[in-house]
Amino acid sequence: RYGDVLVVQVLSRGMEEMSAVVLDLLQEAISPAAVVARNDSPVRKMEGLPQEKKLLAGKLPARIEITEGDRRYLVDVMEGHKTGAYLDQRENRIRAREYARGRVLDCFSYQGGFTLQVSAKA
Repeated sequence: RYGDVLVVQVLSRGMEEMSAVVLDLLQEAISPAAVVARNDSPVRKMEGLPQEKKLLAGKLPARIEITEGDRRYLVDVMEGHKTGAYLDQRENRIRAREYARGRVLDCFSYQGGFTLQVSAKA
């Protein structure tokens, strides 16, 4: 979830068959401005499913501004990396600021999320 935009990824045929129901439930529960499918993973081929990126519902701006801690940055959910900013790492990136000292090497980073948080300390 990026603000009021949801990004979903369906990797199996069973979930693909339920995706319309899931979309309806998401829209009912959250009322997002937009829902995007990032079904461009190669693993979908093993399920006989096409790789695709598409807007499922709503209107999508080219980039979405999100806030993480006290940092703001732009996310491109349609063309950016996979489902984006590795949202499961939000708390770790914010918390890293407390422990970092000196320079930080942010390896294998898509948007430099750890560096952005640590640099806020300076």
